[in-house]
Parts: sequence; structure tokens; C-alpha cells
Amino acid sequence: KLLTQGALTPEQTGHVARNSLPKFVLTLLKIRLSDVLVQRVNEFFQAVMNTTVILLQRTEHWEVIEASTRILTDGANYSFYSQPPTPHDTACELDSQSSVDGSGSDEAADPDETGDQSDSIITAVSPADDVSLYYRRNVKFFGQLGGFQAILDRLARKPALSLTAVRLLLRPFLKVKDVLKRATLQAYVRSIQDVVMDYVLELSDEQLKQEDRKSITELQRINNMLLHSARLPDVAVSLDRLHLTLALKCLKTPNLEKRLFGLGDIKEMINLILRK
Repeated sequence: KLLTQGALTPEQTGHVARNSLPKFVLTLLKIRLSDVLVQRVNEFFQAVMNTTVILLQRTEHWEVIEASTRILTDGANYSFYSQPPTPHDTACELDSQSSVDGSGSDEAADPDETGDQSDSIITAVSPADDVSLYYRRNVKFFGQLGGFQAILDRLARKPALSLTAVRLLLRPFLKVKDVLKRATLQAYVRSIQDVVMDYVLELSDEQLKQEDRKSITELQRINNMLLHSARLPDVAVSLDRLHLTLALKCLKTPNLEKRLFGLGDIKEMINLILRK
């Protein structure tokens, strides 16, 4: 409420969104909790994700995405997600997928096909699935809140963000790609391609001057990973399109360092084509 109701100054809100909240979330994810506390902490995580969506929609404090990114990360060192679910949790999750008509068929076992369509963004769970049920619930919850769409909307909205901000806002998609249904991931990645391409085309010379090589290559790396994870049919074309657009943008800028970077990238792609 402090973040969403304007109780803090912009500077205080920025500090909490950028530093305090992500650090506190990380601490909670790393400690082992009792069964009673796990549920309460997860309710706090969901409140954080809700706050993230509200801030992305209403303010310029995009940094709050880091707290939700950590919640959407099924990290090996996160004790919160490595704790075994209670028998009640497991039974509820499996029953929700098998009680539609009692037939036991694949169609009846998948809630995305026969049950609540709000479940449709994540893959069906099985008894052998080693992904935390709380993790799956949090991914689904973020999707239900409109969190992924809020990220896309913020990327497309003015004022334009830095490349660092863009790649940080794209990280949640990377974190959840393995539990999203293929069709859902493909839809998100297609939207990301359009948003990122528009962003690059509208970058001013002054904005591009402020970016370093690492930010540019990191954006290309994230784009590469998302495209390959989604298994879209035009992966190579999409990768080359962004790569060449960025290179041409750099080549046309008055800044000598960026022009040399763009020229080097274009020569690298030409050599790669000649070697094929």
C-alpha cells in the first residue's frame, strides 16, 4: 500500500522498488520455512507481484520488476521452492486436473483443455514433475494479474527506457519459459519481437550514445534465448533482423564508438554468411 497509494516520495518509492523489496524477497526465497509460514510468505509474494503490475501500469518505477523476477525464478539455491509440498497441496493440484469427468484420459487430465481457462498459460502438472507447486501457482498468478502484458505495455510506452531497463523487463519471460504452454510462450515472444523492434527503431542518437556494448549484446542474447525457446518457425530471420537493425542504427549515429561497433557487427554477419 505504501508503494501503490502514494504514501512515499518518488525517491523513497524508487529506493524500495529498486533495492529494499528485491533484497527482502531474495532473503525469503533462500530461507527454509515451516509449512505454516510457507503459505503466508507466498501470500506476501503474490502481494509483491500485484504491486509490481500496478506500478508498471501507473508509474515510471519499472525497477520493481526485479522483485517479481526473483519470485518467478525457480532457482536451485531457493529453499522456498525446493521444499516438498504438503500432501494437501499435491492432492489439490492433481485433483484439479483429473476430476473433470473421472475418465483419466489425457484430455480430462488437463485443466487447460476442460477446466478453468485461467489455467491455460502453464503446462499441465504430473506426479513426476519436480517443479514446485508454489512456483507454478506464482507464474499462473502473475499471468492472471496481467503481469506479462503489463511488461509489454511498459516497454511500448513513452518515455523510452534504457536498454538495461528493457532487458531487465524481459527477464521474467526467460525465467518462466519452461512452465508456460508453447502457444502462450510463442504469443508472448511474437509480441516481444514487435515491441523490441519498434523500440530499437525509435532510439535517438543521444540514447544510443549512453548505451554500452554489453547492453546491446545482452539484449540480443535474451532475444536469441526467447526465440529458440518458443521454437518459432522464423527464428533465424527474426534474429538477423534485430541484429542488423541494431548494427545499422549504430552505424548511422554520429558517435564514432557506436559507428565502429555497428560496422564491426555488419562485417561479422557478412563473414558468417560467406562461410556458409
